[in-house]
Amino acid sequence: MQQKIYISQQNYDYYYFLWIVFFSIAVLPVFAQNNPFIDSLSNVLTRAENDTNKVILLNDLAWELKFDNPQLARSYLNDALSLAKVLKYPKGEGDAHNYRGVVEDIHGNSNLAIQYFQKALEIRASMSDSEGVASLYNNIGNVNENLGDFDNALINYLQSLHLREELKDTIRM
Repeated sequence: MQQKIYISQQNYDYYYFLWIVFFSIAVLPVFAQNNPFIDSLSNVLTRAENDTNKVILLNDLAWELKFDNPQLARSYLNDALSLAKVLKYPKGEGDAHNYRGVVEDIHGNSNLAIQYFQKALEIRASMSDSEGVASLYNNIGNVNENLGDFDNALINYLQSLHLREELKDTIRM
């Protein structure tokens, strides 16, 4: 004679919990694998010559690493900035400062983020890059808003808006 086995709700919940834990542990390595895009950029970097394309590549790599590996992102941005200065490539310098501001903001270094955004702003202004300047005013405004400095946030947002109006950039207005 065959005996029927009954599982109580408590045991069912326990087994269900174990199944979820097992599944999570089994799947975790799949999500922890390297990002193929970052791997591709890293491979290209090993062969890159010291030109403006390398500056762009370093900035792009840093952008991709900004959340998961801020230290490596900072290192790439320092390299991009140094190379951009040697090459006299202000757009690359401005991008490196801007991206560094983003990294610092993401990781809670708001005052440092504003300093990097302001450096990028100076470079963009010297290049007469109104679109870049407008974006940087917006970035500075965002950080000021997050800090609770609403007066400075509004000042920066209005400067960004004024430039966007001049550019007839209705999407970003």
